[in-house]
Amino acid sequence: MRPTIPQQIGLFSSVPRHQRGKTYAEISALIEAHPEWVRWVHHDLTRRRQVKAKKGRRGMSAAKVLRVVLLKHLENISVRRLAAKLHADLDLREFVGLTLGDKARSRSTLQRNTAMVQPSTWGR
Repeated sequence: MRPTIPQQIGLFSSVPRHQRGKTYAEISALIEAHPEWVRWVHHDLTRRRQVKAKKGRRGMSAAKVLRVVLLKHLENISVRRLAAKLHADLDLREFVGLTLGDKARSRSTLQRNTAMVQPSTWGR
């Protein structure tokens, strides 16, 4: 019997269909297996500000900052180009943790957040 309406597919595929998606899935598994990496980045992001701001947009999470830096190096692109790609590329959005309803961060926000992470943290 032929269905009248096809079954709706999900917005994000949990199964990578190409090599880039498989690479991102492996890196995601590594990040999840090593939560200390996110804690190190979080420490760098919060080391100067002890007072919480009551206005404005919430800051990027440490996990997203870590993933943005990894994407920048994996894709071998500038922060400016990465910010533009995060608006449209579903694979990159999924890797960073953005849903379709989330607004991608601007180039200056990405640059400011990634610059806050100390070189010694990346050396670990």
